[in-house]
Amino acid sequence: MSKVSDLKARGSWLMSYADLVTLLITFFIMMLALYHTEISRMQNWANFKMDQSFSYLTNLVETKDYRYIGVFRSGQGVHIYIQHPEAFVQGGYQLASDLEDELVDLAGYFSTLPMFEAFINQFDENAPKEPILRRASLAGLNLQADVRVEGHTDDIPIAAGSRMRNNWVLSTLRAQQVMQSMYGVSNLPADTFAIAGRAEFDPLVPHDTPENRAINRRIEVVLTLYFVRG
Repeated sequence: MSKVSDLKARGSWLMSYADLVTLLITFFIMMLALYHTEISRMQNWANFKMDQSFSYLTNLVETKDYRYIGVFRSGQGVHIYIQHPEAFVQGGYQLASDLEDELVDLAGYFSTLPMFEAFINQFDENAPKEPILRRASLAGLNLQADVRVEGHTDDIPIAAGSRMRNNWVLSTLRAQQVMQSMYGVSNLPADTFAIAGRAEFDPLVPHDTPENRAINRRIEVVLTLYFVRG
């Protein structure tokens, strides 16, 4: 074979190899795009379940005419908030009895919320599965629900000698009291719940007036639904 023919043969082989690599790269890009599209579809479904749950809770709060509890929706999830001046024993972390009654009543409906119903049903072999959950399972994804209870205070320091010591402790104890009231009647797994004490460091408004400090003293229960690998 001449040198020219030999070079043409080598060049032809290199071109075929380059075409193969291009096709493989294109294939992987397409697969990645399809994967992200599927993930987006799954999260949109989870957001829809949270929207349904928010509407359910809004109607429930209005129908029950709760005195201490309200709800709102954010990009994080569904928020149940407590922002009443008499929600806790003054200066302490014990729940007002009326607030505890409302929390117990509200949490009793948790397992019927669309977001938690879907979460619970994935563990029940006999429960009907929505098609998107079957696709998620094949992709190695599980549906996860969280109930995160966050305590918030104002910026006034705790009195010297108090067993609360500081606002971190006070906000955490208040969140714990709310969590315990809700968990017992929620029919949700224990590891669904978590608490956090934010003290004065996540205010809604500046701590510069008594009215603003009252706004910042609150409990937020954040309900979320999302997919995780595992």
